Amino acid sequence: MIVKAVSKKVGISARKGRIVADVVKGMKASEALDMLKYVNKGSAIHVLKTIKSAVANAKHNYGLSESSLIVKDVRLDRGMQSRRIYYTGKGGARFLLKPSSHITVELEDKSAAAEKELKADVKSVSKEEKTIKTKENGGSKATKTEKKSASKKNSSEVKKKSLKPKAKAGQ
Repeated sequence: MIVKAVSKKVGISARKGRIVADVVKGMKASEALDMLKYVNKGSAIHVLKTIKSAVANAKHNYGLSESSLIVKDVRLDRGMQSRRIYYTGKGGARFLLKPSSHITVELEDKSAAAEKELKADVKSVSKEEKTIKTKENGGSKATKTEKKSASKKNSSEVKKKSLKPKAKAGQ
């Protein structure tokens, strides 16, 4: 199960915030919270708050425990840029751009992730068994991939024959 939390219009640059976000991806939520307390970056505070919000959503809305949550994804997307004007000499003015960003945190339940991987492994094993059984039962039945590769070989031979120049009569 995936739990999501979003913080919008946060007053940090998305580029600077991604440095912290990349460190946290794939960690347990409790470990990420402990680590972000001591990271010496301004964006760490905002990412920390968003992860706390996602953990609170998981507990309150879905009844999940904090120990079973993994940080699946942390995204920092560009938000609005506010413009400030500061005046310079000789009647000039310059713009100061203040960037903002949107932070999206997705947490995944560890037990649910393990179940998905187990199901995927079972499906791949059953497909392999089917192909082995068809080969053992007589070998005349070819799998779909074998049929496709055979048809590609035949079509490439036909193209090669058609590309040969024809000899002109009388020369």
